[in-house]
Amino acid sequence: MASGDFSIVIDINNTKELKELGENFNHMGEKIETLIKNLELKKNELDEIIASLPIAFFLLDKDENILKINTIFKKTFIGNSNSRKLWQIFPENYPEFKSFLTKCKEEKRLLTKEINITDNFYQLTITYLEKNKEYIVLLQDITEKKRVEIIKKEFVANVSHELRTPLTAIKGYIETLEDELEGENAYYLTIIKRNSERLIAIVNDLMTLAQLENIKSIEFKKCDSVEILKNIILLYEKKAQEKNIEIVFKPNKEKIVTECDPFKIEQLFINLIDNAIKYSNGGKILINLEEKEKNLLFTIEDNGVGIPKEYLSRIFERFFVVDKSRSKKSGGTGLGLSIVKHIVMLHNGKISVESTQGVGTKFIISLPKKIK
Repeated sequence: MASGDFSIVIDINNTKELKELGENFNHMGEKIETLIKNLELKKNELDEIIASLPIAFFLLDKDENILKINTIFKKTFIGNSNSRKLWQIFPENYPEFKSFLTKCKEEKRLLTKEINITDNFYQLTITYLEKNKEYIVLLQDITEKKRVEIIKKEFVANVSHELRTPLTAIKGYIETLEDELEGENAYYLTIIKRNSERLIAIVNDLMTLAQLENIKSIEFKKCDSVEILKNIILLYEKKAQEKNIEIVFKPNKEKIVTECDPFKIEQLFINLIDNAIKYSNGGKILINLEEKEKNLLFTIEDNGVGIPKEYLSRIFERFFVVDKSRSKKSGGTGLGLSIVKHIVMLHNGKISVESTQGVGTKFIISLPKKIK
């Protein structure tokens, strides 16, 4: 039985007690045999499922030995090699894998990120199994999807660049004609000017997004977030007063130094403050800046029109506008919050929003003080 032969039957008929012992022993053998067969069946089913997965899979132990792989992983990354160490299979990406494994173990949750291996793009997903001290790793090839995204981004950037010059020229001619036309013609010219300015604003925002999507465009340096915010608030004081809005700024320190791209952080603050003023009529805008251990916490809260609950998950999408008529009147492009989210992501931060329609909106942004 110990060697796996469950056909052995114990035949003891001498005494009642020994006969009962033999029968119980035989019954136990049958049960164990059935259980092991079921386990083997389940194991084979699991192996078949893993082998047929449409994405690369491997199981990693705590010493970074690869214990189990599927067909796609073997075909894509190993081939005929006998390598079973993570650093041997991914020598160039090993530091990136190592830091992500550590993060997954520390945070004890499923983590996902994009990773570039040789000339291809992959969606890397890691789950840490605390009981076995093992990692389940998935690599989904997203190269085609990524290339389409890159083509789309390049197209938008190129078109935006090409549109900027003729739009600027149109606006210049409109301004020249403004002094010469009167009456109904002047009214039509005002409409043309307003729409050309809106087109220029959209083109500028699209170009800003294209730059943000290029990670090389970011330059990190030490900067004082309190000073940046104070200067921006000064710029918006007049605009706020015109709408009877009071801007209240409460940093928990006089100086909060972080690693950031100062130009892009300025842009983030400007977009959120401009939005708060745009969608408020009177009342207060509360701005807080706090230094919390390794993070910088920025919150901006208004008592404006608010955002309906069903739209909260979509407000960071490009061109998404909750109230289209109000956005047109205020000159919004529908790209401001998308720009904000990109800047937060470039700084490895997190952004969330809380809002109640007719009560107000609160944006909460957490940025690491040091960029790893």
